[in-house]
Amino acid sequence: MANILALDDVSDAANLIKRILERKGHKVFAFSEEE
Repeated sequence: MANILALDDVSDAANLIKRILERKGHKVFAFSEEE
């Protein structure tokens, strides 16, 4: 599948997006401004 970069200013939202897309088989890198 695809490599995806998820950017959001809220870490909970970025992690949610990551979990959903990883379940679909994608490799996701999630980052937020909090990090």
